[in-house]
Amino acid sequence: NMKFALSSLSFYVVLLHLVNIQVSTAATTTSAATTSAATTAAAPTVAPTGPPPTNIQFTSVGTDRLVVGWTVSSAAKYRVTHQAAGAGSETESGTGITGNSHTVNSLSPGVLYTIRVYGLSSADVPGEPLEGNQRTLPNKPGAISVGAVTTTGITITWVAASG
Repeated sequence: NMKFALSSLSFYVVLLHLVNIQVSTAATTTSAATTSAATTAAAPTVAPTGPPPTNIQFTSVGTDRLVVGWTVSSAAKYRVTHQAAGAGSETESGTGITGNSHTVNSLSPGVLYTIRVYGLSSADVPGEPLEGNQRTLPNKPGAISVGAVTTTGITITWVAASG
């Protein structure tokens, strides 16, 4: 009889080794079909993300729309979202965009928006966004009228713009 003094870590290593020997012996006695199915199972792969574009710019700004442009990256296509400052979640404005600009519509006047442009991989996986902030134009005031005109002043009244 041989006696060994083992630390608890060594004991677990030896135990794991013995269990592994039993498992591998059991695996060799399984059928060929089971073994072939086990070897064909692959580890899951992670799809690559699209690289972000650069140089965001706003080329046209209106009361209810923005035209956003960017310098393209090697992304397959792009996705554009918008979010009002301090408001809820992002709203998708367009996806599958293959060019370098997009018009974001249905916005509110005088509101600051965060616009995000995502590069998409060929599997439509977005990468990190390119962000920019832009405020839409306020509505124009209405019903402007000129009142009294003197040599030192003029009175103008109008209806305040909404938004």
